[in-house]
Amino acid sequence: MQHRRFSVKWISSSEEEHHQHLKQIFDRFKEYGVIVNPSKTVGATKKGLCYMVVTDLVTPYRNEGYHVYMDNFYTSSDLYMELKRTGFQACGTIKMIEKTRKRKNIRGTETIKKPRVVEDYNQHMNGVDLSDQMVLYYGYGHRAVKWWKRPFFHFIDLELVNANILYNEGTWKPLPHIKFRIAIVKGLLKGHTYSSRWSS
Repeated sequence: MQHRRFSVKWISSSEEEHHQHLKQIFDRFKEYGVIVNPSKTVGATKKGLCYMVVTDLVTPYRNEGYHVYMDNFYTSSDLYMELKRTGFQACGTIKMIEKTRKRKNIRGTETIKKPRVVEDYNQHMNGVDLSDQMVLYYGYGHRAVKWWKRPFFHFIDLELVNANILYNEGTWKPLPHIKFRIAIVKGLLKGHTYSSRWSS
């Protein structure tokens, strides 16, 4: 799949409880070679965009014992060494090169126990997938001429997802996301009356 020439790259981190609390935006034109925040990680672009993104996102949480999970888009030896140096544990998938796989004839069946690290990865990476899924189902999603409208409404959708999660954690009667959105709309409209300029 080819990258779109005109697009915005969204990069987010998520807690285990599915709260997406950190966001960075990279313009596709500036994706390679421009440091987003010059006051941080000077020279990080020499090791790649992914290295810069991850190290910048986790900077406030150094040496606090956090475990970072990521997919193969971000995984690199340089990044993992830096995370270990700054007090993080890290886990992620890698891209398997087809030519390096050993091919052999399989006879019969063999039961292999799933490693614990695989279960941990699937459990913790579920947060990003669930949040993205909820935004996709009920998000704004309309095309706009102005480039800033898509990020603006995406942030609103994301905060609604986070608010729904926090609400469900603090109540004995949780609401599905669609009903939570409807309740938000009703709450915002409460006390306001509609008047038509054409009414007599």
